[in-house]
Amino acid sequence: MLETASNRCIESNRRILKSWKSHREELRTRNRKDGRLFNPLSFFPIGETKHSELLGYLLKPDANHGQGSVFLQSFLKMLGVPEPESGQWSVTVESSRVDIMLRRTNPSSVIIIENKSHGAVDQRNQLYRYWHKHIHLNHPLLDYGLEDTKRSFQIIYLPGIEGKTPEPHSLCRPEHLSDPLPLTVPVTPKLLSFGGSIADWVAITSQKIPTENHRLRAYLEFYQELCQSL
Repeated sequence: MLETASNRCIESNRRILKSWKSHREELRTRNRKDGRLFNPLSFFPIGETKHSELLGYLLKPDANHGQGSVFLQSFLKMLGVPEPESGQWSVTVESSRVDIMLRRTNPSSVIIIENKSHGAVDQRNQLYRYWHKHIHLNHPLLDYGLEDTKRSFQIIYLPGIEGKTPEPHSLCRPEHLSDPLPLTVPVTPKLLSFGGSIADWVAITSQKIPTENHRLRAYLEFYQELCQSL
């Protein structure tokens, strides 16, 4: 009986190995035709800062991707920002400790993006400090109960995969600040992810790129795969 069970185990392992070899050969064949296993972005160490630069590059209307505000406008629409086409937007990357910040006047809006693509831990009072410095000090009279305020002033929390949320201590008021400031950030962080929201946004926006722009379309495909691999 033990010998029979052993033979069944050996035969099962043979089938698994045969299936794996067949699958590997199929991937090699498909890769020769369409290069689906080739992604030049995988050759380089891309950490959190570089991810911010890659995303920020697409969002900058004056970047040499040549698409103007196509990426920025589609991103703002995804976030539900009111009147995204109105006003003059500025995009900064790794400035004043904020990973990415989108800002405009007339109408006023501030979008703070906190990149956690590689599982970086939240710093104490981090999101509160960003809100206080970049939103509250410039717009002290905001009514956070208004829907227009919620849509115009946002904090985006952006990990690699879905499920990670800000630590409570990141949302709490620092000790050096006091009343009448709220004890926690009055802006509820919007949870996105590179593997979900950003990858989907890239896929949708890439459809707006001219079909003859093979270089940019190929890059967007590589970048989408990079986001999904986090």
